[in-house]
Amino acid sequence: MDIQGPGALDGPSRCQSKAGVPAPDRKAAEVVQDRVEISSQALKKAEIDGLREKLEGIPAVRMDKVGELRELIRGDLFETSQRLEGTVDRLLEEFFSGSGI
Repeated sequence: MDIQGPGALDGPSRCQSKAGVPAPDRKAAEVVQDRVEISSQALKKAEIDGLREKLEGIPAVRMDKVGELRELIRGDLFETSQRLEGTVDRLLEEFFSGSGI
């Protein structure tokens, strides 16, 4: 093979193989296929990473719900067990103190 360099007058030419050197078998090269296997650990990690991304988008405190509850409490529309117990205690105290028992 005669290499003339990049400035050859007739432009690039194909390399010629030497006589007696067999050309590569193209059928054998076509049979080989790449294959990728993903382990179950990698799949679990990918799932966990996806869930982490979703969690990062959710605020820790839902301020809209906090605001709704504050408005309910201010308007005496939100009943808690403590408020109900206090109301019952006051009613019982009033009932028993008024009846003289």
